[in-house]
Amino acid sequence: MRKKTATLARPSSVKPASEQKPPATWVLGDSTPYGKAMYENAVRVRAYQKWETAGKPAGDGVKFWLEAERELLQPRNSH
Repeated sequence: MRKKTATLARPSSVKPASEQKPPATWVLGDSTPYGKAMYENAVRVRAYQKWETAGKPAGDGVKFWLEAERELLQPRNSH
């Protein structure tokens, strides 16, 4: 029997890690489906970038997802 391994699905629009984080309204979402979808897509894209940077290791990618959420939910410094 083959061992199942999961990888993160490539998001439809992967952008360079150097790009800015999404606006706070995307990150925190709102009560509309678009807010939630935009938040999840922002996390998905960032998690994928982190996974790629780590060399695309086998596994379920939860670590990268949680890191991406934590990163996107951090308050940004306003200068």
